[in-house]
Amino acid sequence: MNARLGYAYAASGERTKAQEELNEITRQVRPRGVYADTYEALILVGLGQKEQAFKLLYEAADHRDGPMALYKVDPMFDGLRTDPRSDDLLRRMNLPRIIQTAAAWSTPRYSCDEEPRPTTRPEALLRSSSSVHLR
Repeated sequence: MNARLGYAYAASGERTKAQEELNEITRQVRPRGVYADTYEALILVGLGQKEQAFKLLYEAADHRDGPMALYKVDPMFDGLRTDPRSDDLLRRMNLPRIIQTAAAWSTPRYSCDEEPRPTTRPEALLRSSSSVHLR
């Protein structure tokens, strides 16, 4: 039972395996009274079932489902960001509106052909730390 695995199956076109993961989550978790709406929604996003995903995400927000704290930054939910319901969902959770997707935040600082410029030479750090004495 793994929602991220189910999402990966769905994103790679293995819809049957994704559906199996979704069924397994529902079968194992629901009878115990545990909310797994966010995890189920994640697989539904991968399967392209936005309507059902949003329905579960609203329920997850109402139940204060812990994994919903990552909704704003999890790149697996990027497929929902352009939908107006995404902003509504964020308002419900008292989170500010997203301006960039999570994928944009994780872009490398330097391009491949540009070398990073160190701000301080390592040997300068060693010299300055050797003059510190503890009492």
